[in-house]
Amino acid sequence: MAKSAKIQKVLAMPQLIWGWRSYWIRGVFCWFVGVIILLNQSKDNFDLRFQIRGASLQQNNIVIVNISEREWALIRGNQDSNTIQNGVDHLSSLSDTYFWHESTWVHVLKKSLSLNPEVIGVSFVFGHNIAPLSSSNRDLEILRNSKIVWGAELDNEGKIIYPRFARRFDDNSGILELNPDTDGILRRFTNGLGPTNHFAAQLAKKFDSQSQIEADLGFIINYQGPSRTFETISLYELLTEPDNSRRFVGKIMIFGAENSPGHTYQTPTGPMSESESLANIVDNIIYSRNIQRIPYSVYVFLLAGLIILSAWNVFRFNQLTSFIFHFITTVILLAFSAWAFDAAYIFIPSLPIAITGFCSYIIFLSYQSNIYEHRAWQLEQEKQYLHDIEKLKQNFVSLISHDLKTPIAKIQGTVDKLMSARPNDKNLESDLKSLRQSGTELNRYIRSILQVSRVEAADFRINRKPTDINDLTESVLTELHPLAKQKHIQLSKALEPMFSIEIDEILIREVIHNLIENAIKYTPQRGHIEVRTTESDQQISLLVKDNGPGIPENELNDVWTKFYRGQSEKDGQSNGSGLGLYLVKYFVELHGGTVFINSQIGNGTEIGFYLPIPNSETDEMKEQV
Repeated sequence: MAKSAKIQKVLAMPQLIWGWRSYWIRGVFCWFVGVIILLNQSKDNFDLRFQIRGASLQQNNIVIVNISEREWALIRGNQDSNTIQNGVDHLSSLSDTYFWHESTWVHVLKKSLSLNPEVIGVSFVFGHNIAPLSSSNRDLEILRNSKIVWGAELDNEGKIIYPRFARRFDDNSGILELNPDTDGILRRFTNGLGPTNHFAAQLAKKFDSQSQIEADLGFIINYQGPSRTFETISLYELLTEPDNSRRFVGKIMIFGAENSPGHTYQTPTGPMSESESLANIVDNIIYSRNIQRIPYSVYVFLLAGLIILSAWNVFRFNQLTSFIFHFITTVILLAFSAWAFDAAYIFIPSLPIAITGFCSYIIFLSYQSNIYEHRAWQLEQEKQYLHDIEKLKQNFVSLISHDLKTPIAKIQGTVDKLMSARPNDKNLESDLKSLRQSGTELNRYIRSILQVSRVEAADFRINRKPTDINDLTESVLTELHPLAKQKHIQLSKALEPMFSIEIDEILIREVIHNLIENAIKYTPQRGHIEVRTTESDQQISLLVKDNGPGIPENELNDVWTKFYRGQSEKDGQSNGSGLGLYLVKYFVELHGGTVFINSQIGNGTEIGFYLPIPNSETDEMKEQV
């Protein structure tokens, strides 16, 4: 049996999924939109993140030494006026060869080594483009110091061209190769020649031997800020630095050209010198700050989760709460994306999140609105349908009731004639009285049905006018006195004098009539019934008390319901339509009053109602409303 139930569930799955197609088709559409945006994210999608974030450098262990053309000319002793005055014009045509002067570099590096940095990087290429070295062995030791890393380049065949003073197969040189994207912006670092051959990788390794560039041959550069974020000094400042300075101890010094087109790159944060770009790459390698992207497969699942959350939000809450929830959720996700980029160096595209969330919210909200509109239309149709049915029922009941009243009246009239014509026929008289009583009960029943149909109609209104409750009670007692006399029941009254109140005379008279008639019907032969009225500042009350058999406690709450008949009626001990007390409660509550009943088996029943005494000011306000 269990196996069969499982098979049935499996077979029912396609039908269940198809039944939910209105939801998942919209969800798939929103997911498709998010994936398309994700896949078409341009390569410059982090540029704005860097620009908004600004400078975020945490460890400033890199110092950049800028060398300008004029400064270099002055320091190397070249006082040619044309070079100094027209340096800006010459700069565009200058190559790294211009910045080579053997004795000057020996002097600069000697000064730099005396400041005890951890490593020195020279981002110029001095290979076959310079003359053979002529320095003494002591000067060559400075140029080939193990703390110094020189830039190398590749020839047209992809072979490495080492600097003149580089120790081959050693780590004092590295390839100076940075490859911007097709739009000319430098965003990625690629160490394609091997784990230790790039200039930046060599600097990072010398600074920290634990740097894990081997595990990552390429990454997105996490720029720590715009140009001049790292500490930057001029060559002149370096040479004039006191020998006992602690400013450069244990740091990385990178020498580079200032404002040279051949040594300048366009970055997401703006134009930046080659030495500054290298400083960012070295920083990323040492501190593992390079930008990572979560896999697309993970991201598409995150988008699916966002869509499910949006759908749940729309269908779970009202529109205002749903909008606030969606807005807060989107802000939290975007804030998390910004935090992940700044603190954890993980790039989570925010545009697909924003558009997918907005798209799913709008689509599911519009679908929910369509559902509500369709339901409202259905309810309106059902309301009209029920109204037509109710009207048809009322017309049918009224028609049948009216059609029955005429033959019943004729039957009663015929019975009265027969009773008058043969007064001495005892057997016939008994049957005629029974027939007359049955006709009266049927007529009463039809009248009750007509009353129910009338008061339950949509256009029913009560007609208030000043009325004396005591006068109504006296009238009903007079009308029902013959019925009580037949059972030898004593009717007594205690009517407290009171002012007239505004009520519907016909309805309240029917209430009093039903209460007293019920008491007569259920009170045994030679019983006693008392009718009492009282008035207070706030309300008036009418009480009908009998010494009948009483009503069981479990039936007290049910006697007010429509068509309810007590156990005595079900057993055939008495007859009733089950509408009398229903109409009593209905008519009293239409006037803003309440009904009550107290009864115990064998001790009789007390039943009645309270009606509020209207306040003229309150009534006036109600009329205005």
